[in-house]
Amino acid sequence: MATILKLPNELMAHVFSLLPFSSLTTAGWICRHWRRLSRNHPSFWADIRIDCLSPASLFWACQRFIWTYKRQFCLVVDFQERHVQVEKALLGLVCDAMGTVHELHINLDSFYAISIFETLLNRAEHLERFSLGLVLGPKGELFALQDLPLPSGIFRRSTDRLKSVSLCNVLLTHITPIPAFTNVTFVSIAFEECVRYEFPTYLYDYFPQMVGLALSSGSIIFLTEKALIALVADFSRLSYLDGSFSGRCTLDVFRYMDTAKIAEDSVTNPNDDAVYANLSPLRSPFHMFIQNRRSMGCQEIRISIWSESTNHTRHFAENYDNYKPGDDNGPLSLFENEDFAQQISSLTIDTLVWPVIMPFFPPNLFIYHYCTTCFWRR
Repeated sequence: MATILKLPNELMAHVFSLLPFSSLTTAGWICRHWRRLSRNHPSFWADIRIDCLSPASLFWACQRFIWTYKRQFCLVVDFQERHVQVEKALLGLVCDAMGTVHELHINLDSFYAISIFETLLNRAEHLERFSLGLVLGPKGELFALQDLPLPSGIFRRSTDRLKSVSLCNVLLTHITPIPAFTNVTFVSIAFEECVRYEFPTYLYDYFPQMVGLALSSGSIIFLTEKALIALVADFSRLSYLDGSFSGRCTLDVFRYMDTAKIAEDSVTNPNDDAVYANLSPLRSPFHMFIQNRRSMGCQEIRISIWSESTNHTRHFAENYDNYKPGDDNGPLSLFENEDFAQQISSLTIDTLVWPVIMPFFPPNLFIYHYCTTCFWRR
């Protein structure tokens, strides 16, 4: 034991950083010195995730929160079932954490919406990133939440550090701004794939500093002239736009929006018309980057086109299934366009993606003398 105590704290801190949480707790039982070092290590307290409500899970969540010692940390609550401990213990832990947490991610059954909103009324002066997802439980429907919008007084109306907000199946009142969102620069709004969603023209009323926006739902519609005016007047201020919709909805977004003023955007599984509408502000020569990405728990192929002359970037997220023989969607239509291939000056591709996507390249892509190809692996 005396030999253990002589080991430098810096060495032990490095060793503890390599251990999974279960091994880190075991190491804490070796001796009092290791217990103090392991509990005080960021791997123990800096990132707290609660996805189980067993007595042991709640015990360790409490222990980790105690060892934060008022230091800022990240809290992830992801429990999609209904359980007596959600209101009895889990939301109590969230409430206690509000004063020091700098990242807060909550994903719970919409059955607890009222209790969640009450918890969020506490002050959170250190909060920088916030996400809230309401899971539509058994027989749950989005319209059941229409009388339960996000309250305007969350975070005691002030959290100057908050820069990123993500909301899933969460409704806004369209009337009352939320003071805590005044300085938010990135916003993500998502709904279930079955939802038909009207374009949120009111977002700048809630997020006046917004420069990045991600929208996701089954479909999006433009019902009023006001929506079309807002697209041109307000949303052209964006520097980044991410859209994930079904059918022709993606094309409608780029048809109505002045995308030439948006430096970077990303779309998921676009149809042929949406692809070319999105690329219209770019001018050759083009640089193409193809990589393997993980999004929403799934692997996807991300194809990026950068225009050197306009400094615009366009990303296309594609499912791997699109590149299987006989798939209805098929690969990105750009790969069938030999005229576009002649305008590519460089190609960088992830080695994980190469065997999947190579059969779909234009046959003459690699004989153009000005196209260089690079590979990388992670």
